[in-house]
Amino acid sequence: MEILIFGLLLSTIVILLDTTGVNNEWWRYNSKLFRIVPHFIPMDYSVLPVGYMITYQFFGSWKRYIIASIVLSSIGAFIIEPLFIYLDVYEQLKWSHFYSFVIYILIAIVLKFTIERINHLNH
Repeated sequence: MEILIFGLLLSTIVILLDTTGVNNEWWRYNSKLFRIVPHFIPMDYSVLPVGYMITYQFFGSWKRYIIASIVLSSIGAFIIEPLFIYLDVYEQLKWSHFYSFVIYILIAIVLKFTIERINHLNH
């Protein structure tokens, strides 16, 4: 249940941030699953949540979790995003891969902290 809540919260945050970025013209998607939806559905609903859920599940201590989150964030920001740019799926307008890197790490830390607080309050 804990990992499911983590994934649902992550999806919600990613969708809000993605919609904000598209609406503020920080980036855009040249290829979409559905034209009326402003964000990239496969990343927002599956790739990012599952990647972070696996990280959350297998790296329990804060130190290991932060290291794994930095690695995952690096892959997302400096490998996956440039690949999507190369494939003409994604285009940065007023954005940088470094911004994504920092945001990916912050999301991971805030969510782990939030889930731990919820667990603490429940017990």
